[in-house]
Amino acid sequence: MKKFIYIIFAAAVMAACIGCSKDSSAPAVEKGITGEWQLVRWIGHAPAEDFGVYLELNADGTFNMYQQLEEPVYRLYTGTFTAEDNVFSGTYSDGDKTETYSYSISSDGNSLTMTVVGSASADVSVYDRRSIPEDVRAEADLPLKSETGSVKKFL
Repeated sequence: MKKFIYIIFAAAVMAACIGCSKDSSAPAVEKGITGEWQLVRWIGHAPAEDFGVYLELNADGTFNMYQQLEEPVYRLYTGTFTAEDNVFSGTYSDGDKTETYSYSISSDGNSLTMTVVGSASADVSVYDRRSIPEDVRAEADLPLKSETGSVKKFL
């Protein structure tokens, strides 16, 4: 009887340990980078009037990017990302890869600086933590799966 109880106890401990294992399929996302961000500087300049980018980075490793690049409306691109050890990379929903960035977050958590890794031109983007306006969300096209015409994805 003691042997039977011991076996049941050992099985319960093993089941508990298996239940506590980390989900290796979950993307690595550092907490400080999650939230909503607006592009405020790109390569040292404020964006032009017809140039805007908002990022929504979610804790589950998904992103929504609303971009307006030299056209009258915002476009919505979606995908997944990882952000770990100050390196950001991602994949759009259509399978295209984002650039790989090194990133830093200001001490107050309200500014995100992203620099393209390996870029000779010092491609630097600075974002401020700001809510995405409802009119931007409302006017954005349905999620796009590929580039349309000459529209390039910003990330």
